[in-house]
Amino acid sequence: YIDNVPATFTRKDTDLGIHYANNPGGGVPANAPVINNNNIAGRDINPVTYQGMRLSALYQINDDWNILLAQSYQNMDSEGVFYQMPNSSDGAPLQPREVTLFNNAYNKDKFENTAWTVNGKIGFLKAVYTGAYLVRHVNQVGDYTNYARGVYADYYQCVGPSAGHPSTCYSPSGTWQEQERNEHMTHEFRLSTPDDLRVRGIVGAFYETNNLFDRTAWLYTTVPACTSNGAPGTPGNTDCFANVGTIPGTTVENPGVAGDTVSFFEDDTRHLKQTAFFGSVDVDLIPKVLTLTAGTRHYSFDYSFKGSVLSSFGCFEGGVPAGGCTAGGTNLDAKGLSNSESGFKSRANLTWHVTPDVMLYYTWSQGFRPGGFNRGGADVPTKITGPDGLKQFTIPNTYQSDNLTNNELGWKTEFLDHRLQWNGALYQENWDNVQVGFFDPGQTGNLSFGTNGQNFRIRGIETSLIARDTSG
Repeated sequence: YIDNVPATFTRKDTDLGIHYANNPGGGVPANAPVINNNNIAGRDINPVTYQGMRLSALYQINDDWNILLAQSYQNMDSEGVFYQMPNSSDGAPLQPREVTLFNNAYNKDKFENTAWTVNGKIGFLKAVYTGAYLVRHVNQVGDYTNYARGVYADYYQCVGPSAGHPSTCYSPSGTWQEQERNEHMTHEFRLSTPDDLRVRGIVGAFYETNNLFDRTAWLYTTVPACTSNGAPGTPGNTDCFANVGTIPGTTVENPGVAGDTVSFFEDDTRHLKQTAFFGSVDVDLIPKVLTLTAGTRHYSFDYSFKGSVLSSFGCFEGGVPAGGCTAGGTNLDAKGLSNSESGFKSRANLTWHVTPDVMLYYTWSQGFRPGGFNRGGADVPTKITGPDGLKQFTIPNTYQSDNLTNNELGWKTEFLDHRLQWNGALYQENWDNVQVGFFDPGQTGNLSFGTNGQNFRIRGIETSLIARDTSG
């Protein structure tokens, strides 16, 4: 339902950045090319096809033990985009559900998942072991041509007069591509007592590893690549860019030199390992009337962020160095982006059946989200100039976990022979060290980042009423 309508892209003197072209006459050089999308324009450019299968098998070993295996596979092939643009790339108004793209866009996402569950008994205890292993591959490509009007885009697409060469702008066409591989494995084992005991309990252990391998490239350098290692300005190393390359010794999936049009490139690995042990007990203080539940979970997280983040900054007229240009790169391995967190999170609940159809409860519970890393972090203030002319803001290398404590008083009731149901709750949540995402390219650059912000207190009431006026 999205249409890519015929359009052109013409550089304008009003574009935010034309200064690198250094045109003596000012503005866009007369030889700047105009591109069109005639070869990919069309109606309904965003079809999606899902193909998948799921197979499960249950083996009953004996009366007490069984094994369930499940295998899933899915392949999604998505074309085009799922947004609309109010104006074409040259500023003309567009109709609803219309865009002007100059490069094909797609998203190919496939995964396979193996899961298993073992149920059984060890003495009088019920035992459950469950786990899963997921492998997922994502390959996305998007059009990035509109970035050519950005503040610094012409740094990669235009050159000023040098060595007798006139001011020249090359094609404004650009794309981005992300290739992602995810490997996720979990295991959990639980032992629980029979449900008919007055004192019931559950204990267990959990283990998880999650590895995300990400390669993302922004391909909008249209100034030619250098062909010689001579001094800047010499034949083969004039008005050109050295191809970027991964930083030696970093943890990358695809080491080596990137293609001619790559302006930025990242090849990184995020690793997470979690272990946890948990236990909970239910005590019927008054059978079928008053029940107390209490439990806790000890968790331990280890996570890291490694790889190369590459930039064409400093690579203009940089020749063809072995391994590619790394002048504007960041060695994530050298930044030591690894962290560990551990602690307890607990829960308690008191349930009172005032009558068989009226129940009151109180719950106290804790939760959290683990922290993470920012690839563009720094150790000294580098952003936002203060009144004294000094930089006053630092994008942090890491952010920590945030924590939530919930207190809730609720009721669940039924009246009139179960034809009227009234449920509700009063609650207060204290949410501390909250993780906050920022994206402010005017102040902090063209990358989003996370940090820890303020504390919140949330108070509320919720209720629902269901009436069944007649049977059926």
